[in-house]
Amino acid sequence: MSTNIKGVFAHLDCLLTGIDRLEKAGYDNMIVASPLPRHEIEEIMYKGKPSPVRWWTLIGGVIGACLAFVLFNGYTASTMGGTFSQVSFDFSVTTDLISRGILWSCLLGLIGGLFPAVSAARQPVTVALRGL
Repeated sequence: MSTNIKGVFAHLDCLLTGIDRLEKAGYDNMIVASPLPRHEIEEIMYKGKPSPVRWWTLIGGVIGACLAFVLFNGYTASTMGGTFSQVSFDFSVTTDLISRGILWSCLLGLIGGLFPAVSAARQPVTVALRGL
């Protein structure tokens, strides 16, 4: 028998407490949807085991890189239009280009996570624990 429960919580702590209470009451195979990825939810849902989301992200990146190589390596395009100038492009997808893409994505992820981490570190502990 499948039981579906939908809840909206104002704070992350309330959500984690609710998940813990439902697990203690015997509910398992729960699906928790969150608009933002939160590692705390993954930790309580998978009980310390690594999340499968990370593997799916890696698989998606590898598939995307392979598709870019297959579809665009050696592809030639030009801007033949109504103007007097023409520019021709010859695309070449190399391992160096793919590794640069991986490096850029890691750098952007680091920069994107740096500002929330700095603002969270500057908060007093009591304010951070209240979730304000």
